[in-house]
Amino acid sequence: MSRLLWHGALYVLLVSTAFIAMGLISLPPTNMTTVWLPAGVALALMVFRLGWWALPTIWLANTSVVYLANGYPLFSWHPFTYMLALVNTAGPALSYAVWRWWLTKPPFEDGRSYIKFVFGVALVPSLLTAWMVIAIIKWAGFLAGMTWDGFLIRSGINTLSSSLGILLVLPLVLAPRDEGLGRSAGEIGAAHGLNLLLTLLVCWLSFHVTPYAIYLTIPLAMLAALLTGARGVAIAVMLIAFYGLIATAHGLGPFVLPAEDTRTYRPVFEMAIFAFCLSLPGQFAGIVYDQLRRYQAGLEDMVAQRTRDLSEAEERFRLAIEAVSDGIFDWEFRRSKPRFNPSFFTMLGHPADTPDPDWQTLRRFVHPRDRERVDTVISECRAAQRDSFQVEARVRVRGGGWQWILARGRVVLRGDDGAAQRLVGTTTDITEERQRTSELVSARNRAQQADRAKSQFLAAMSHEIRTPMNGVLGFAEMLDTTDLNQTQQEFVESIRTSGETLLALLNDILDLSKIEAGHMDLEQRAFDLSLCIESVVQLFRMQSEAKHVPIRVVLAEGLPEMVVGDSTRLKQVLSNLVSNAMKFTEVGSVTIEVEESDAGNPNYHDISIAVKDTGIGIAPEVQARLFRPFSQGDASVARRYGGSGLGLSISRQICRLMLGDLLLQSERGKGSTFTARVKLGQVGERQSPTGMPESEEAPMHLPKRILVAEDNQLNRRLLEAYLQKLGHAVRFAHDGVEAVEACRDGAFDLILSDVQMPRMDGLTCARTIRAEEAEAGRPRTPIVAITAATTARDRQTCLDAGMDDFLTKPIRFNELRAILRRMLPEVYEESQSS
Repeated sequence: MSRLLWHGALYVLLVSTAFIAMGLISLPPTNMTTVWLPAGVALALMVFRLGWWALPTIWLANTSVVYLANGYPLFSWHPFTYMLALVNTAGPALSYAVWRWWLTKPPFEDGRSYIKFVFGVALVPSLLTAWMVIAIIKWAGFLAGMTWDGFLIRSGINTLSSSLGILLVLPLVLAPRDEGLGRSAGEIGAAHGLNLLLTLLVCWLSFHVTPYAIYLTIPLAMLAALLTGARGVAIAVMLIAFYGLIATAHGLGPFVLPAEDTRTYRPVFEMAIFAFCLSLPGQFAGIVYDQLRRYQAGLEDMVAQRTRDLSEAEERFRLAIEAVSDGIFDWEFRRSKPRFNPSFFTMLGHPADTPDPDWQTLRRFVHPRDRERVDTVISECRAAQRDSFQVEARVRVRGGGWQWILARGRVVLRGDDGAAQRLVGTTTDITEERQRTSELVSARNRAQQADRAKSQFLAAMSHEIRTPMNGVLGFAEMLDTTDLNQTQQEFVESIRTSGETLLALLNDILDLSKIEAGHMDLEQRAFDLSLCIESVVQLFRMQSEAKHVPIRVVLAEGLPEMVVGDSTRLKQVLSNLVSNAMKFTEVGSVTIEVEESDAGNPNYHDISIAVKDTGIGIAPEVQARLFRPFSQGDASVARRYGGSGLGLSISRQICRLMLGDLLLQSERGKGSTFTARVKLGQVGERQSPTGMPESEEAPMHLPKRILVAEDNQLNRRLLEAYLQKLGHAVRFAHDGVEAVEACRDGAFDLILSDVQMPRMDGLTCARTIRAEEAEAGRPRTPIVAITAATTARDRQTCLDAGMDDFLTKPIRFNELRAILRRMLPEVYEESQSS
């Protein structure tokens, strides 16, 4: 319905209800209606549909009623008419304003809001406008000679009738419907029908039979509230009010005055008060009953919904229990039989409908070796020693055989004494998982055995290769000190170069193996960074001069003089880079640029060493695989220049162990730049550099008695030649047993002991000698290990066995001399003084 039609309906309703009321009963001489239904109708339509836009229509309807009731020509000038219509319009406007701004909840759903509605919406606005209506009527001359009591009575009648109209009409329109209160439409219709019949019966009894029947209206209002709520009370009270006012106007009922009483307005006033007072408790009771019914209906709906949810959850749980592959158990200890889902039985090869076994029967299916462990966790749960458990056990399956089961459980109910009363959990078949775990353990053991075998093989090969290499390089070095012609010197140099190449390849293979196994250890010693780099350059000085490819070193300003790290490994990286640069550079130069990338860091020096060459360069597609082990950029280049393809891979791994990396920038035909970035520790004071070649000093002339424990004849001959050249007396032992016996027979100034020897190895030999020295009170004899092992871990093993230093095969003359100078410092001091 459009807004215009609603306004038309409002106009018609206001005019018709006013004339119906005036036609039924009125107060002379003004024909003022005593049941002011238009006030309720106007407010109802304002709240329900039209809002403030209804005010012009209300004013027009009130004006029309006054014109028509008094027989005035339409649009004639009567100020009384416009003033009366304006005041009658102000009443609904004020009630609507209070409704909007004061009521926070619908008034017919909450008792507190209903009280606000009665006084704020119905009574107070009617009271404020009622006296104005009577004053305007008196001012117009219709109530000449009216006393002050009459003014108050008429104002009261107007107030009650106007507010009663609001109290009766508004619930009919806006009170909540009965739907959703747990009753069907037929039950609701029967309740309203019963309410209507009882109301008519009470009206007939009260106004036609006996005036005392009027007291039945109070229980009738309560019954209407119970049966039909606030709307039913409004219907009953409106029917009683209409019926009573009409009957009273015709001289019927308990409110009729004696014939000698001429105050014709008094019965109407009493009837209005009665209807008003009857309406308030009845509607309040109806609202409370409606609240209770809605609350009850809400609870019933909630219970019904929860019941449906519970049923659905139980159904889903049942389906899940039946569909899940794991077994599920629920054991209340007051029962002898735990309850299981079908999957528990099918897991063990039994039918799904197998009856639940008791605990003793189920316990007999557990493997005897696992039964005690299962009993223990169950007992601990029952004794409140634990809240949950997880146990693996073998359970016999149908037809024989054993199956591994993982049982998980939790105590969900305990008694007042803490003892468990209910245990729930799951069982899972882990047979395949156990088999896979067993296979993985076996594979791991085989891998560890293979790794140990590999390590042992590499250690043995290192020893077996370094031992003859010791003789080859050692005797070539000794041969080079004799008088040779040019051809012989060239042959000796060829032998030394070939031996060094073979030794470098062996070292690379061992280093790669250590890196892959995670066994490469870095030493942390102070060394001179510039001297370390210079020593690397010196290794390639002759090659640089022969190829006419100079090597330049550029040191940035502010570089630290002393750093802490593994100088040997750093030299290894730089040697690989410079070797490659010299190998692939025919024209131009090789430049080593050193700088500190993060100067001033309190914890370390971030050193960047770039090796640049002007050689053949590296194509982009080759750079990606250049750092892989045994990989080279070009097969044809490899054939031309040689190499194993391990140097760059090892160098990068060493840089990463030093918390850095090895980077490459190259372009085919324009040279390459390899940048080694490493982090080296800081030192507070200058310390003596380590790992540097010993300088040539005067030979020692005071001989010492030296015991050499070595099983290899070639190595014995080499050490004999070295030591005799240094002027010392030598005694040999072929193994550790002979070395221990020799120490018992006589005193030695120094012992050189191979680590790997038959009958008794060097480590056991050192421990034995140290034990006998301590027992006999002999002075400690320095022992130097001779071994093919090269790691810091191997060095520490020798030191832990009681040795004093470490000499790596192949043995070089200068290295041996440096060891003797450290172990026998008094020899050097005495020789200097002599």
